[in-house]
Amino acid sequence: MAKTENIIYASLLPENKKWRAYLLVGCLFILIGLWIFMTPTASFLSLSLFFSLALIVFGAFEVVFSIKIIRRSKNWLGFLARGLFDLVIGTVLLFNPFSTVNLLPYLLATWIIYRSIRAILFAYRLKSYGIKKWYRNLAFGAGILVVGLILLAHPVLGVHGIVYRVAGAFTLFGFFNFSKAYQLNKLGEQDKNS
Repeated sequence: MAKTENIIYASLLPENKKWRAYLLVGCLFILIGLWIFMTPTASFLSLSLFFSLALIVFGAFEVVFSIKIIRRSKNWLGFLARGLFDLVIGTVLLFNPFSTVNLLPYLLATWIIYRSIRAILFAYRLKSYGIKKWYRNLAFGAGILVVGLILLAHPVLGVHGIVYRVAGAFTLFGFFNFSKAYQLNKLGEQDKNS
């Protein structure tokens, strides 16, 4: 394996080991997105509780993961910061349910935009490493970004409008995580074969 390939695998190593987690998260996002499409009114009320809990769970996973990779990756601090951010915001929202419902469109838009930018950056990282089909991740990230920007620009278009846009974003997040899991799994297989 060439020296540049070693650098590529070393930088993606922490993430390619958790491709199954991305696959599971993708399944969860798609299932939640479908559930939101099917039950829009009930979804808005439960969406505020779910959003708070999801931030706490995702944040906890990021913190645990960052601790596990401290010695193996330079990127551990980014995972820790994202995890702590999600934990703090999720906890604040969980204990303030009334403000969560009022702020939900803005919070969801901000969170969706943040995650979409991470998806786009991941796609460009794959491109810089010469990974084929990196553009799929870029397309999912761009689609999610558009949904987040629309939600931020028009937060009060009615409960159903918000719910459907969030459902669409969650479904796209699910497909992005599928794509990410696939790419990371392929990298892991290439690493084993070399």
